[in-house]
Amino acid sequence: MAVQDGVSGFADTDGRARGRCRRPAGVAGRTGGNGAGVELPGAFPAVASSLSSIRRGVAACAQRAGAPAPQVAAMVSAVNEAAANAVVHAYDGGAEDARVWVGYELDAGWLHFTVADRGGGLRPRRSSPGLGLGFAIIAQLADELELRDAEGGGVEIRMGFRLSG
Repeated sequence: MAVQDGVSGFADTDGRARGRCRRPAGVAGRTGGNGAGVELPGAFPAVASSLSSIRRGVAACAQRAGAPAPQVAAMVSAVNEAAANAVVHAYDGGAEDARVWVGYELDAGWLHFTVADRGGGLRPRRSSPGLGLGFAIIAQLADELELRDAEGGGVEIRMGFRLSG
C-alpha cells in the first residue's frame, strides 16, 4: 500500500501522474482567505475548522485545471460536503488526531477528487446527525461519483468533473 503525505493507504497506486495544487501566496480565491500553504493532496485534521483549508485547496486545483467559475464552485461544494461528512460521521463530530485525506487527479479532460477517512465506514445509525442528503448533493454536483469502503477501514469518495472550460 502506498504512503503519501504520511498517511498510509490513501494514495492511489495506479501509476498515473499527479501534481500538487497550491495557490500562490497573497492571491485571494473566491472561497476566501489567501490560500497560502494549502496544498493537495493533503491530510487534514478531521475537524470542522479544516474545511476552509480544504475548500481553498480544491479551488486552487480547479482553477489551475482551467475550470470556469461555476464549475469551480460545484467542485468546492462537492468536496466540502464529502469532507464534512467524514468529520461528522466517520469521526463522530471531529477528532484533532484523526485525518481526512483529500487528493486529486487531472486526466484527459477530467478532474477527479478523492476524499478518504479511516472512520467506521458506511453504516446506518439512527442517531446520525443531518438529513442524509450529503451523497445526493454530491451526486448532483459531480459528473461521476464512486463510494467504496477504504482498505483498512473507513470510506473513500471519488468525484469526477468533466472540465468544460
